[in-house]
Amino acid sequence: MKLKNIFLFFFLFLAAVSNGQTFSIKGRITDASTGAPLSKATVYINNTTKGTIADENGFFSLSGLPSGAYELIISFVGYNALLTPIKISGKNYEGIFKLQLKETVLRDLLIVSAETKKRYLELFKKNLLGFTYDAEKCVIKNSNVVQFEKGKSNDEIVAYADEELEIDNPVLGYTVYFEIKEMHFNTVTTDCVFFGYTRYVDRMDQKNINKKWVRNRKLVYMGSLQHFFRSLANKQLAKNGFSIYEVDAGVSSLQQQGGTMKNDGMSTQLSTAGSIGTADVKISKEENILQAVGNEEYKVYELLIKNQLLIKYRSNSDLKAQLSRVMYVPGQPELGTISGLRIKKSPVYIDYRGVLLTPMNLFVDGIWTNERLANMLPEDYEPGN
Repeated sequence: MKLKNIFLFFFLFLAAVSNGQTFSIKGRITDASTGAPLSKATVYINNTTKGTIADENGFFSLSGLPSGAYELIISFVGYNALLTPIKISGKNYEGIFKLQLKETVLRDLLIVSAETKKRYLELFKKNLLGFTYDAEKCVIKNSNVVQFEKGKSNDEIVAYADEELEIDNPVLGYTVYFEIKEMHFNTVTTDCVFFGYTRYVDRMDQKNINKKWVRNRKLVYMGSLQHFFRSLANKQLAKNGFSIYEVDAGVSSLQQQGGTMKNDGMSTQLSTAGSIGTADVKISKEENILQAVGNEEYKVYELLIKNQLLIKYRSNSDLKAQLSRVMYVPGQPELGTISGLRIKKSPVYIDYRGVLLTPMNLFVDGIWTNERLANMLPEDYEPGN
């Protein structure tokens, strides 16, 4: 199977203060034309488990939020979903959020046989959920709402849905709702791009601790991109099993194979991570690639990469292990997991929690290009939860 797949998620860029003080986002949701309240509108922080429903008068409140930058998503049947970037800086945020009615869009619905539609739907599921055993266990409960239309070329297909997809992830214990804006995929090259918003509903709480879910979440987290950035920001790379190398520009250890994967604007060149070369320089301290910037009340760092970073995790990550069981994964050592990072354009910022603040400016290589919904965790996940 060719791993030339591309897809896009909108990710939350969460930034927090270290003193533990939290705040709230409060507001009222109305019809942009009439001003009438939109009762029971869905409100959530993108790519997290933080969400709620507006009351009968359109009011809502999300509490327990540290100071920082958020993407607030509001959706209501028959209206365009509203994405609002919000920055909380030492105080609560309040606002009025106005939703626009959806306009009727005439689509060139693709009329295909039941067998062809089934094949398209399978391509859709695999690119959205992933290629692992965990992905096979996930179920899109309302996949019937996915429709297809012709793309710009004979080989391109566009998929869309007028309601958010409900995905059951029994391995990690989440119900994931994905509001797909649109999806493009090429039936010949298998290149794919997704646009949408993601919210997680955690089926586990303090009164119902599922040890299997706790274990599986920890497995997914270890060696992931999320784990790496948190380790980098906390200056615990070595402690957490990561080694990083500056790749010589003339002796590339990452053999590019083309394609671009986009994750909330995070452009990710689909590449194969090669072995660590003799020309690669090991970076011994996080300070060598992190530079504190700005005067924010929380710490923000610029990521300094001259050429490429080759990143080795000391163990076989769960993602690598699962992929290796179903396909050939080139460029990986027998023990350990190799991925990489490259600057698309400067600057690249992360906050002190390890959240990537400028995803459009960074390319991701290697195993991390295969992170999909079935093997991803919400931004507010903490190991052990």
